[in-house]
Amino acid sequence: MMNKIMNSKWSVRTLAFVAALLLFAYVKGVDIGKNTIDTGSIVSYKSKATMSDIPIQVLKDKDKDYFISGIPQFVSVYIEGPRNIVQTTENLQDFKISADLRGLAPGEHVVKLKQTGISDEVAVSIIPDTVTVSIEEKETKSFPVEVEFNPSLIAPGYVSAEPVLDYDEVEISGSKSTIDKIAYVKVSVSPENGLKKDYNEEVSVQVLDADYNKLDVTVNPEVVQVKIPIHALTKTVPITFKQTGTPKKGKNYQLSSPITTITVAGTQEALAKLSTVAVAVDISDIEQTTVRDVTVNLPEDVFLYSPEKVTVAINVTGTVEEKPAKTEEDKKDESSSSSESSSSESEAESSKDSSVSMNGQSTKSIVQSGMRSVKLKNYQRLAKDSLAQFVAFSRQK
Repeated sequence: MMNKIMNSKWSVRTLAFVAALLLFAYVKGVDIGKNTIDTGSIVSYKSKATMSDIPIQVLKDKDKDYFISGIPQFVSVYIEGPRNIVQTTENLQDFKISADLRGLAPGEHVVKLKQTGISDEVAVSIIPDTVTVSIEEKETKSFPVEVEFNPSLIAPGYVSAEPVLDYDEVEISGSKSTIDKIAYVKVSVSPENGLKKDYNEEVSVQVLDADYNKLDVTVNPEVVQVKIPIHALTKTVPITFKQTGTPKKGKNYQLSSPITTITVAGTQEALAKLSTVAVAVDISDIEQTTVRDVTVNLPEDVFLYSPEKVTVAINVTGTVEEKPAKTEEDKKDESSSSSESSSSESEAESSKDSSVSMNGQSTKSIVQSGMRSVKLKNYQRLAKDSLAQFVAFSRQK
């Protein structure tokens, strides 16, 4: 049976045709699968990225000094293409976005932004892709800088002096119409509350119109150094010295100082009420002349500014001792001494009267003898008085 079929011409032709169809179908299936895989591979290697804050390069005529406004500082760039090229472009960002203004006259223009440096295999979109540019004649003027500062941030008892800037004026460039709108050129400083010392800060210069809107101008320099001097509110007042404490018995104290005034600081209200300062000096346990540094006690909201210490000289002297009261014994001694003195004087007088009748004795010698006797008795009386006073003083001690 098989031999008969194989020997038939049409049977062989039929088998050959079927085999050919199967072989064709196999080969075609392999090609289709291969094409499908390649297509998938190509799709899987594509990528995209968005880059922000890309600066714009302005191309303009070098021989014309125009003021240009309306161009944003940054744009965004969207790219799509082969992954390796997209990644390299995103990482390096070695391309440029530019606005070409060359050949444009003063006025308002719509300018298309262009890119250079990105591969042609990558699709690029710039956002925004056009800008409206205003070209005007440029004008430059100098303006004084005003400092804005809140004095309520200063601590009580302190005041601020005039602000000091490294640049009192700045140059502002812009279109004539914009320059004419300038109403305020200022810097604002904002220290912490309770300021007690000089404040320094670098601040950007603000250029505003009458409605406090920021103007599109160029400022040179853009940043200035500001210093706010701070010092204590002071007043110079006279001082007096007041003796306090318990003095030593029999001692007198005199207070003096080369310092007659002090400078104090404080709030404006407290200083207005202060006309003099009394310095208390404690003389307890001081027995001899000395010099001391005294602390000054001041009212509330007032503190010592200069000098920090007040030097006081304390001069100590002894008082004159009172005579002690006389005892009965002292009175008897004084009476006896007085009687003896009177008797001696009477005898001397009597001797004087009778000296003319004495045999061979001169009046002069008798008087001298009597006077010596009187002097001796007086010395004795004085010695007794001194001894009595010494005894009485010792008893008081």
